[in-house]
Amino acid sequence: MNEFDDIRPYDDAEVPSVISRLLRDNDFLDLLLSRRLPRLSNLVPVRFLMRPILRNSLAKLAADVSTVEDFQAHMTSALRN
Repeated sequence: MNEFDDIRPYDDAEVPSVISRLLRDNDFLDLLLSRRLPRLSNLVPVRFLMRPILRNSLAKLAADVSTVEDFQAHMTSALRN
C-alpha cells in the first residue's frame, strides 16, 4: 500500500463503486441539495424528504457514467446549476 493511496485519483474501473458509495453518503447528498435548494436544505424535514428523491434521480443519471471523465462532467453540471 502506497502512503498516498488515500488521495490518489480514481481509476475508471473504480467509478461504479465510488458512485454507489456517494449515493449512500448523506453529506454528499446534502451538498447537492444545498446547491439546488439553498434556503430549504437547512430544514431537517426537507433534507429527510429530498434525499431519497435525489438519490433515485442520481442513480438514474449515474447509469451512463463509466469513467472518471463522465463523472466529472455530470458533477460539474450539477454543481453549476
